[in-house]
Amino acid sequence: MRLPDWETRLATAIDRHRALPFELGVSDCFELTMDAVEAITGENPCIEFCGSYRTEMDIARILAGLKLRDVGDFLAKYFPDEIAPSFASRGDLVAVKQGEQIAAAICIGSKILGKATSGLTFTSRSSAVRAFRI
Repeated sequence: MRLPDWETRLATAIDRHRALPFELGVSDCFELTMDAVEAITGENPCIEFCGSYRTEMDIARILAGLKLRDVGDFLAKYFPDEIAPSFASRGDLVAVKQGEQIAAAICIGSKILGKATSGLTFTSRSSAVRAFRI
């Protein structure tokens, strides 16, 4: 359930990640989306994974240990209310294809917000391959 002031809380979480440089396990696509979930709902069902990795290999090990193929499958495991990407609304999580990888991101209305080595990224909603209601 979304908190009454979730939009303000979400904006604060986004601003925090805007100010931080990209760093795996600190401010990356996963950390941004999990901070967004906590801002929206007051809870983070994936807290045990936040900050628990520092390399791509660490991420691969976590996914393999959970018997998951990619970040999209991870989101589906912890956020089971999967919807068609076209139905995603502000605050919902999405999985986007970035090259050969799937990354976590947030629907912020007409755009998808993610985090890459260059900082916050804004992409078209059409880049979403999966979506999850928050």
